[in-house]
Amino acid sequence: MNIRLVLFILVLVPMTAQADPVSEPIKIGGSYEVTSIERRQDDFFEIIFKSVSPSGKFDELKLESDHVHFSVRKGQKIRLSAEVIKVDGPRAEVSQVLLFLPHVQGVTPVWMLSRKNSNRELRGSKYIDMHAPQSDYRIL
Repeated sequence: MNIRLVLFILVLVPMTAQADPVSEPIKIGGSYEVTSIERRQDDFFEIIFKSVSPSGKFDELKLESDHVHFSVRKGQKIRLSAEVIKVDGPRAEVSQVLLFLPHVQGVTPVWMLSRKNSNRELRGSKYIDMHAPQSDYRIL
């Protein structure tokens, strides 16, 4: 009887320790710092964002992407909007992120998708749906 109980606990613990996928994507936003950009063995990047003002929820975001925009650097503080697909306490995995990168004329929106993004309809911010007016022309 004790062996069955131990086996049950050993099977149950790893299942509860995993991140929980959310039923509907959760849209979040705020100011984050890029704390890590790592290239993995199977040619994808893992980018970690940590909240500048931790609240206990979504304080750390993980994006697995096929690329990293050349303007995104470790240590950089960025305002962003993201779509959470998995939650693990204060950590979350995102399917897409809209970064508002500082630019001479304001900010430039940069949209990055996760390699785990499903084939459902992509709904970016209204800002990106409209376009980025500051990149449509250049005043000389």
